[in-house]
Amino acid sequence: MHRAIAAAPAAEREPLQLQRLQLLGIELRRWTEQHSGKYPTQEQFAALPESLRLVPGDLPTAYLYVPPAGEVESVPDTGDAPLILEPAIFGSSPQLALYRSGLVAPAGSLP
Repeated sequence: MHRAIAAAPAAEREPLQLQRLQLLGIELRRWTEQHSGKYPTQEQFAALPESLRLVPGDLPTAYLYVPPAGEVESVPDTGDAPLILEPAIFGSSPQLALYRSGLVAPAGSLP
């Protein structure tokens, strides 16, 4: 069971969460452009700078990377599958996700 992280109030934390996920999305888009449309493997993702991979807050908690099936296979961006999930560590705050389309929204909110 995860415990909620004591961090900045939700109103302050949310813009940081959104910004970090958007920056991570930009970096992953760059990666796919440089690697024939393929997403990084788990190991390659782990080699990205910590400043991108870690959730903003007091504890060094990493985002959950959900690479496409086959990890390195080139897949069409349907946009409805999450690529990055925020760990469910912020109590009642919604868990955010970065979808392959580049959209940042609450996890599970896309049809």
